[in-house]
Formats: sequence, C-alpha cells, structure tokens
Amino acid sequence: MIPAPRGLAARYKRANSTHHIHLPLVAFDDEGHPLVVSEKTGALVRADRSRDFDGVEPYPYSELVAIAPAGGWRVAWKTASGGEWSQPLVGWGLKADGTVVPLDADPGGFVDDFGDSPTHTYRIYHPDADPTPDAEGSAR
Repeated sequence: MIPAPRGLAARYKRANSTHHIHLPLVAFDDEGHPLVVSEKTGALVRADRSRDFDGVEPYPYSELVAIAPAGGWRVAWKTASGGEWSQPLVGWGLKADGTVVPLDADPGGFVDDFGDSPTHTYRIYHPDADPTPDAEGSAR
C-alpha cells in the first residue's frame, strides 16, 4: 500500500445527476488502485470498484487544519424579507489551502464554515469596531 498524496479525492457521479460526490483518497494498493474509507464499514476499499466512480482529482474542498476562538466577532444574516438577524461566530477556521473562514453553529450544535455560501447573504463584523462609511458618508 502506498499512502496517497494529501489533497486527492475519488470522484463519484450519481446516475441521472450532474452532482459529484468526493471522498478523500487515503492510499493506493500495490497495483495502483485508489483506496478510500468505506462509509458503511470504515475499511479501506477500492474506489474504482463502484459503478459511480468517475476518476481521481484534487479534493475540491480544503479541510480545516486549525481553529481559533471568534473573539467577539458576529455574523449578520439577511432574511428573505430584507431584515437581518445576528449571532456570535463560534470561531475561525484555518484551511489547508491557507484561507481563513468564519465558523458558525446551528441550533443543534453542528459547526460549519460558510465562507463560500452561495445561498445566503451575510456580513461579518465586530461590535466594538467603528462602522466604515460608504461613498455617501453613511455607515454600512
């Protein structure tokens, strides 16, 4: 078995879908077949044995490698009606690619980053910071 270089993933395409699933590549067997951790058994399995296997590529999502406390920073979410609601960030996450993302928790305690959220409009702010005036001179 040969350890896989960091950052590779097995790509799977579901039938009748344009969506791909990615699983981190763990290793290659002695014949060079890619190995992933089975979601059912937790054992290493050949990625290319699945009929949905669609190749190996760089992992499209950078993993968190460190976290730090949020230090009072907050996120304000825009609502569909144009309003806004705010909550504290739970921390900052450093990703393997060097980017830093805000970390948020849902009511059930699940922590996730939303740095690239395509479906939500939000702003990050610190309540002790002075507001920055926009071009018209009013605070944002």
